[in-house]
Amino acid sequence: MSRVAGLAVLLVALTVSGCAADPEPIAVGSAPAAPSERIDLGAAPAAPVEMSPVGSWPQACDLLTDADIRAVFPQAADIVREPQDVQLTVFGLGSFTVTGGRCTFRYSLPGRLVDPADTTSGYRLQVQVQAVGTDRFVAENHASVSRTGPVGGVPGADCSADVPDTAVTCATDRMLFDVRDMLGNVTQDGGWARFRQGDRITTFEGEDSARLDQQHEYVVRTALTEIARTIAAKL
Repeated sequence: MSRVAGLAVLLVALTVSGCAADPEPIAVGSAPAAPSERIDLGAAPAAPVEMSPVGSWPQACDLLTDADIRAVFPQAADIVREPQDVQLTVFGLGSFTVTGGRCTFRYSLPGRLVDPADTTSGYRLQVQVQAVGTDRFVAENHASVSRTGPVGGVPGADCSADVPDTAVTCATDRMLFDVRDMLGNVTQDGGWARFRQGDRITTFEGEDSARLDQQHEYVVRTALTEIARTIAAKL
């Protein structure tokens, strides 16, 4: 009798642990209905200068609040920001260091947990300020960006996609920025990924190139586009 009871307990434990091993789908929401704040780019440079002084460029880590991130990724937890300087060379003007021009937002999502001792853990979303200046300066820089097609749904911005690199680049009147999924395939535990939009669940399994392209396209057209909308609305 005791052996049967022990077996029952073991089976229950295995069943519970098996369920716990499968993370929830990654929920994808929408950009906030109204900007949480505005980003002041200052006055446009006067001719013949096209680029704003790099010291006046916004800090990339200031472009998204925690609430902004959670509007698009409702399950985001343990959000940390890792600012990086950007080395920039502009033809005819020289080389510059843009302090805080790039930011990696790292946070936990189902199947992607942040480990404080490991800066590569968790989900990693990168935002970079690429150009600030006149609309012509921004447009010229946007024209040189690698792209695989346009991205719609970002009011006030001309956005393009780089699906292989899982990135969206947007040009507003005064600023060019990009939003990038640093994990690429956003694989959850188990080598697959599931996303939830409302009641719809989209699952990606396998590691063939066709499946990865489909997943990259999905992330670009949903989550990254909503992040780009969030930033563009502040400018």
